[in-house]
Amino acid sequence: MTVFLLSENQSLLSNIEGEFPNWHIILVAELLEFVNESRKFSPDFILLDSDLERRFAGYLFEKRPRKIIFLNFGKYRNCPDFAEKSFSFPDDLDGLVDFLKKSAGQNYIFDSTEKIPPELLLFAGNSSAAKKIRSEILACAKNDDTLLILGPNGSGKSKAAEAVHKLSWRKNKALVQVDGGRLSGDLAESELFGHIKGAFTGADRFRKGKFLLAQDSSLFIDEIGNMTLDVQQKLLSVLSSKKFEAVGSDVELTTNARLIFATNSDLKKKIALGEFREDLFYRIANNLLILPSLKDRKEDIPFLVKNLLEEIAPNVILSDESSLLLKSFDWPGNVRQLENTIKRAVNSLKLSGGNLLTPDLIEIF
Repeated sequence: MTVFLLSENQSLLSNIEGEFPNWHIILVAELLEFVNESRKFSPDFILLDSDLERRFAGYLFEKRPRKIIFLNFGKYRNCPDFAEKSFSFPDDLDGLVDFLKKSAGQNYIFDSTEKIPPELLLFAGNSSAAKKIRSEILACAKNDDTLLILGPNGSGKSKAAEAVHKLSWRKNKALVQVDGGRLSGDLAESELFGHIKGAFTGADRFRKGKFLLAQDSSLFIDEIGNMTLDVQQKLLSVLSSKKFEAVGSDVELTTNARLIFATNSDLKKKIALGEFREDLFYRIANNLLILPSLKDRKEDIPFLVKNLLEEIAPNVILSDESSLLLKSFDWPGNVRQLENTIKRAVNSLKLSGGNLLTPDLIEIF
């Protein structure tokens, strides 16, 4: 939890640090310093001392960040209308501490001792499911074994694949992606292994395949459950030997690409129906990452929305009523459906010129 304390009051800083030893409390007294620190950290709370009102209030009024708490307003002047709360210090220190504790309990994205990489923000939250997925993604990124990601549509399979890649030693090379469900026949061989000039009609130049493009990188093959049996056989051969030939060539090439697969299909059921090779399943499932549906991690929804708003509309605030509404829905389209819902709501909000996302702006379909 990060807090910006806009004050010159060292006593106030000591009191807050004493109450919240695991929080990152940043004492800022100058506007330029505040702007620079804001580029490095995204504060969960901003505490503004009335003594520095003239220095900061204009900037805060324009930017309207969330969770602004005013201190020592009311004795000599009114508290600005964009304040979240107002407390006096030291008279109402207990009230301030209680409010911070209560709000922090509602708004933690992760444990105060955990440093979450930006690649894992789609899996932010305090639910046991979110914590498990973050831990498993970090573990998968540390090895080079083939990885299979399972999960329903919209649960973040491609984001999980990107996270594994970007957190691995291969991160300096771009992740190579291909839709396995679209691969069939000769097209599959050309797409995966490449072809030489003259290999077939229309092959007027040499073309690198995905395996060659993914050298020293990761190759993400999505929708492997929709891949035809003949392509499955070709893929199994490369997985076994790490060798392949471009279409039309007899030169053997070697790949060191890390293979990541994903599907929303029930592969065990497809194996039973003869639609998926059992030997391929056991070859690709060295690491198995199973993503939960959003309805199984509803408590994470406020955190997912907070992260999305910080990306697309930093000045927009989600109302408590909206948060409750979002958590009451089962989200059959999972995180993708949630993100689309929030983006539509933000677009509607922009038309009104406001900054509070209320339930009347949220259309779920």
